[in-house]
Amino acid sequence: MIRAGLPVPGGFVLSAKWLEDLGEDIELTPSVLEELEELWKEAGIEKAAVRSSGLNEDGADKSYAGIFDSVLNVEWKDLAEAIGKVKESINGGRVSSYGLGAGERGGIIVQKMVPAEYAGVLVTARPRAPGRMRGEMVAGLGDAVVSGSGRPCSGRYGRVS
Repeated sequence: MIRAGLPVPGGFVLSAKWLEDLGEDIELTPSVLEELEELWKEAGIEKAAVRSSGLNEDGADKSYAGIFDSVLNVEWKDLAEAIGKVKESINGGRVSSYGLGAGERGGIIVQKMVPAEYAGVLVTARPRAPGRMRGEMVAGLGDAVVSGSGRPCSGRYGRVS
């Protein structure tokens, strides 16, 4: 999206390898915190969306976007806790309920929080027919759509519309 010139909020990615190296306890050393703070400032973040990116989340044979935790409106002082919550969800109970076992791996995206009048999700109705999509949105942030706690407006879209 960035290469296409679209306005993408600033942020950074904590790779699956980086998280594995960090270990289970999410104890961020002073040097790691210093590195994260530099990335935070470089991205122009005041508040962040801290969300997962499962390495196998979307594919031709399965899709399970939304089963990992996201933490919204995170301030710098709460970043370590938010990273821990999202990391824990990558191998949490919802993952095993989808039959994925403990083998799922993923990274974490820390991105500038953008206030939204409306937000939601756009998914392809048929992965093999990318011209057919379905969108759902709610007023405010899109987490109400993903969590199922909101009642979204829905629409179907084709290649021309």
